[in-house]
Amino acid sequence: MPRGVERALLALVVGLAVVGLASLGEFNMVPAHQILDVALYGTALTLLGWVDRRMLPLVVAVGALIAVRAAFALTSTEAGLGDVVQAHKWLLNIAVVLLCSGRVARIPDLAARMAWVLIPLALLKYVVEVVALGHDRPGLLYENNFEIALLCGLVVVALRDMVHYRLVLLGMLGVAVVLAGSRSGAIAFGITALFAVHTLIGAKAVRLYVAALTAAGAIVAAALLFAARYEAEGQVDRLNFAAIFGDETGERGLVGWLLGPPPMTALTTESCARLDFYAVLIADQSANECYSVVLHAFLLRVLFDFGLVGLVAAFAIPAYVMVRNHVPWPVVTALTLIAFSNSASVSGINNPFITLPIVLAILAGNARVADAPGPAVTGPDHSATPWRRHRPPEPMSARLPSTSRKDTP
Repeated sequence: MPRGVERALLALVVGLAVVGLASLGEFNMVPAHQILDVALYGTALTLLGWVDRRMLPLVVAVGALIAVRAAFALTSTEAGLGDVVQAHKWLLNIAVVLLCSGRVARIPDLAARMAWVLIPLALLKYVVEVVALGHDRPGLLYENNFEIALLCGLVVVALRDMVHYRLVLLGMLGVAVVLAGSRSGAIAFGITALFAVHTLIGAKAVRLYVAALTAAGAIVAAALLFAARYEAEGQVDRLNFAAIFGDETGERGLVGWLLGPPPMTALTTESCARLDFYAVLIADQSANECYSVVLHAFLLRVLFDFGLVGLVAAFAIPAYVMVRNHVPWPVVTALTLIAFSNSASVSGINNPFITLPIVLAILAGNARVADAPGPAVTGPDHSATPWRRHRPPEPMSARLPSTSRKDTP
């Protein structure tokens, strides 16, 4: 990837963080979510001149699917443009991931640089907002359900290369998660901590013990936050969304569950009435009907619109691209689990906070292979030290004793 593009992306993230730190009482004075979206799509446009031929069939298939579904939705339904975009943004973000395949980072520690800017500034703002001002659910860039997934993803990508102060960075992230009061954030941090245990601790028995304690702590923290939210509000939004999703899909047949209904199928009038408050917040108000975006959680939204095939594709395609670009399996697993946990709460791969770490992991994986000694190879690397490439086996002739006349007595 061009170094100038990477520098611009880093400068943009730093600038948004500084503005967010100054935005007391609100997440950010500027629309950071939309700005990051534009930055990712702009980055993808700079990469259109060359597409990894391994990914070309998927790029064509995803592009065709977006075009056909969007054209049908805009011409044959009452859906507004905003709802159509929201329903298909995950496909746009997967297209960005596909276009980054085969690209090499010119700034290999880009994720680490972003993490060392965002995590300390997020922690500082969270302390000021929660401890000093008494606010709840603080955010530096956007709602903390979203940005904690970004912070965790950056740590997962950067941790293997960091030499100094890795535990300090993890500790700051852990304190920020506690102050944030986010259930999905607690789960994402638990996944990150498990990854850190796997990466940093050598002894297998100790690693398993610490991993078990970390997983238990994350589950308990999420359960306590869940109970506290229910006690305070008398309900849990995600359970309400799941109940309405069940009502809407109760009569679907096998094909409907596999592929979903026609594009931009509206919810029933009764369901729209029950979700009227959320429609005001997140749906396109130019339409007379409401669509899956009001279900909030990406898992429900993609199941409703695209069926089980779409749900599997949303996680399998980014994982496949990462593996094909030499990203280690532990990193692939951690980023996929963070995306899945975020999808159970908010928008998952539909938002740039999940997509950006995946893109950085792909760029970093290729950079490490490019920098490693030995002849270049293609395909995924499953070696014990996954950032390194395989060396080709030594020819048999080189291992046999010489039989030339020069060696004959």
